[in-house]
Amino acid sequence: MTGPDTPPPAVTDWLARLEHLHGVPFANLVADARLLPAESVRFFHLDVNWLEALLDGALSVAASTDAHARTVAELVTTAPVPPSTPDGPSGLLLRSALVTGWPGLTVTGYDGAGTALPPLRTARPAPSVLFVLFPRLVHRVELEQPAEGLSFGTGPTPVHVVPRYLGGAGHPAGLPVRGSPRVPVPLRDPDRRVLDVTALADRLADALADAYRPDAAPPLTPAGLGLQLITPAARRVFTAPDAGRGGPR
Repeated sequence: MTGPDTPPPAVTDWLARLEHLHGVPFANLVADARLLPAESVRFFHLDVNWLEALLDGALSVAASTDAHARTVAELVTTAPVPPSTPDGPSGLLLRSALVTGWPGLTVTGYDGAGTALPPLRTARPAPSVLFVLFPRLVHRVELEQPAEGLSFGTGPTPVHVVPRYLGGAGHPAGLPVRGSPRVPVPLRDPDRRVLDVTALADRLADALADAYRPDAAPPLTPAGLGLQLITPAARRVFTAPDAGRGGPR
């Protein structure tokens, strides 16, 4: 039960969500479309004083006394939405056809120590715009195509395969061979891009023999050949410019 000076949970929850910019018009975040042109990514850092002013403005609508306002402000931190850290949240805005084409795009942020940062909020204010907010300063962000199953293929032009270890002491199965040598892919019909699987298997076996020396390489079985041709989901890595300085980025 709430007392006369205690706001209901719905109010404190709403204020906590406001701290993560829920309900803030997108025009107040990006004042001019030229700040976020097509096929661009922009990193930002939220000033803690600006967030406090945002909450003060919201509290001023209903707070009848200064004591009432302080009570509401203290209760904001008890809401189920994770509070931001003292140095303020940061994030990114991505405007790209990638956002429209891949609704399940995975976004992972890391701080300066390489620790993954769980997003405070992920939103799509427009079909081609992605908004991600992290609890503290983000230094590196990885965008990865959603992995919906195994896919097989080769590297782009020139067509090649990077061999992977087949297992054994010091050679975990599936890891790329040290130095990531590229094995050219032979084609039976270059015009139709038809692979010569037998010749490719021979070339991969030779590359693995070199990688395992002076030990003998495991035999390249059909399963091993399939392992060589697995292609991971596409990934793009961005490093936030001027990470650690604060201010707009």
